[in-house]
Amino acid sequence: SKLPFIEELNKKFQNKEIEVLAVSQLGNDRKTVEDVICKNNLSVGFLYDPSGEATTLYTGGYNPGTCPLKNIYLINKAGEISFASHFPGIPEEELTKQINKLMKGNQQ
Repeated sequence: SKLPFIEELNKKFQNKEIEVLAVSQLGNDRKTVEDVICKNNLSVGFLYDPSGEATTLYTGGYNPGTCPLKNIYLINKAGEISFASHFPGIPEEELTKQINKLMKGNQQ
């Protein structure tokens, strides 16, 4: 599972104008998400998107039943996607590099 890395990112960038969030695509199933949060002792914020509204807004489509952490998006302060990739899949170093690039862009 890549959840420990997501948790690590969350802790690393806390209080640095970066917020790490996971969006659940499990419909109305909150219990599974809550179990994962408890089991892994996560502080990452999980958002519920039962209708797929937020997912559709950023991805153009809603894929029920897919892993809630399968896709990763870096969104700037204007609400625009500055980087999108599959996670797991993208090397962790590359993701960290892209986050640092986004932070620099947010400061301009």
